[in-house]
Amino acid sequence: MVILRIIGVVLPQLLLLQFLGSMYDFIGGWNRAPGKSFIEILILLFLLNPVVNLAWFIAEPVRYFKQRKGKNGIKCFLLTVLALLLFIESLAIDYFILTQIRM
Repeated sequence: MVILRIIGVVLPQLLLLQFLGSMYDFIGGWNRAPGKSFIEILILLFLLNPVVNLAWFIAEPVRYFKQRKGKNGIKCFLLTVLALLLFIESLAIDYFILTQIRM
């Protein structure tokens, strides 16, 4: 569960930093490196970001209801709220990237 939380927190910021880095060319030559292109990694993060945060948002209430009777009930409730906020953040970042696409 700790790994899911870490990934859920880091993934939206990684997606936003990579998008802004490519927008202002802060990444340098990494987006022109052989192998996986930058756009493939950006699309992968774009699709993976809400899925991971949704999985975390579903897993936290289940854990909260299991531990509600115990002493960690408040901690699990706060983590559920954090998971909800990060899920909304990931949707907002995806919406921001979608508005920046120019055909």
